Amino acid sequence: CRVYALTPWGTELEPALRALLKWGGRSPHFVRGRSLTADAMALSFKAMFQPALASGLSCRVTLVMHRYPYHIAIEQGRIAVARGEPPCHPDQAAAWAGATLYAEPRTVLHLAYAKHPLAEALAAGHCRTEGDVEQLQRFLACFEVPPPVTRAPAGAGLL
Repeated sequence: CRVYALTPWGTELEPALRALLKWGGRSPHFVRGRSLTADAMALSFKAMFQPALASGLSCRVTLVMHRYPYHIAIEQGRIAVARGEPPCHPDQAAAWAGATLYAEPRTVLHLAYAKHPLAEALAAGHCRTEGDVEQLQRFLACFEVPPPVTRAPAGAGLL
């Protein structure tokens, strides 16, 4: 088993990557709702997280996408995302998350960004949950994709 982790120097790139994700999502050519990989979906949470929408929220959720668990914590207007084992002692792993969502990345995308109702996704069999569904709904409400920029007039530059 190999474990990959960014060096402190590599970690310095994270703010730039988040900014690029937000910037690219505003492109008039970006196709909204297109499927993402599980890793891309998890990374997008860091870019599209809106601290104002998470005001007063303290939660821990686990998203299982393509059989891969992603552990996400929101605390004091900040978000942390980890793939793999929960960020706690193995004896406490089962109790780490207040809620767990099992879904394909496209379903998670529709729930978090298109704001499709969780109850409808559950009824249609697109996902299943464990734990505190209300906490999961609050979590899903903490993300927002910025609106696309308007297209430039013909003959204008690309940027």
